[in-house]
Amino acid sequence: MKSPVSLCTGVTYDRASIQRWLDSGHDTCPATMQLLPSKDLVPNHTLHRLIRLWSSKPKSESEPDLRSLDSQTQTWSLNDTLKKLLRFASESPENRSLLASNQSLLDLLIRVVSCPDSDPDLLETDLKLLNIISANLTIILRKNPDFLHSICRILKTGRPDSVIAVAGMLEAVAPDPESKKAAFDNEELISELLKALNSNSDLRNSGSDSGGDNQAAVVAILSTLVSLCSTRRNKLRFVRMGGVRITAKIVKLGNNAAVELALTLLEMAAGSAEGRAAIVEEASCVAAVVEKLMKGSTAANEHGVALLWSLCYFFSDRKAKEEVLRSCNNGGLGFMKSLDNIIEDKLICG
Repeated sequence: MKSPVSLCTGVTYDRASIQRWLDSGHDTCPATMQLLPSKDLVPNHTLHRLIRLWSSKPKSESEPDLRSLDSQTQTWSLNDTLKKLLRFASESPENRSLLASNQSLLDLLIRVVSCPDSDPDLLETDLKLLNIISANLTIILRKNPDFLHSICRILKTGRPDSVIAVAGMLEAVAPDPESKKAAFDNEELISELLKALNSNSDLRNSGSDSGGDNQAAVVAILSTLVSLCSTRRNKLRFVRMGGVRITAKIVKLGNNAAVELALTLLEMAAGSAEGRAAIVEEASCVAAVVEKLMKGSTAANEHGVALLWSLCYFFSDRKAKEEVLRSCNNGGLGFMKSLDNIIEDKLICG
């Protein structure tokens, strides 16, 4: 794209391409199919400068020395530029494809996220942009050994937006077995994910102004862990690193979306002897599941019943049965009997 221009819809195109579209008689925006009240083409100077910076110059000149980013002014300048690109990429699939085709830009984004001295704000913006335009995150992860370490640094900031950006990236690479293994082989990464899950769940229930953001971060991490824990090896690591304790707290205090994902994780963990032992030994865990079921929480029903059935019936764990009875107080026997009917409705009949 040598001459980027924008239509009145805000979508940017190459001048020659969109001019051919308009000259052929079309009166709509190709991306949005909106009727165009005006066919004026407005030059996108910001994108033009970026294309000239990253494509027209030699590579050595077009890529800034990241070691020089200790200057706050330079960091802000690059961060502002990436934020503009992020907004541009969010406008349409065509814009994302345009940026994704610029290898110099992708190289810069990878260098920023892999640089040990990058500013946390810059890292967050960089990762969001990389997430939205790159379809090859698994390849990036394999070729850049410092990538996961940088992700840990982003998680340590504790900011919900940063956590959500990291979770989105990890969930995107989770279908790839090698990437999934690499993520769980990195104990620092899993530790930081669980710390972020714990801290954001605490803040979500503290009544703070950022509670909604913290809630979104909790859901994002849980969803990522569900994707990463699909293998037996990763389930065991999740259990051994204290995941059950944190997840049990979310079952007790979380909202419906978080509770459903938390119960999914516990149901997965219950597939191993270590996982079942951790669930039963966590004093509040079984009680919290029973409480959700007795209150008729729709989010808890399917996975909660499957979890209790797994513990109490399939593996016939005596401690789990005792905890269910204790949690139900005087109504325990009735609840245990009704559990059979719920299981039949929810699990057998689908």
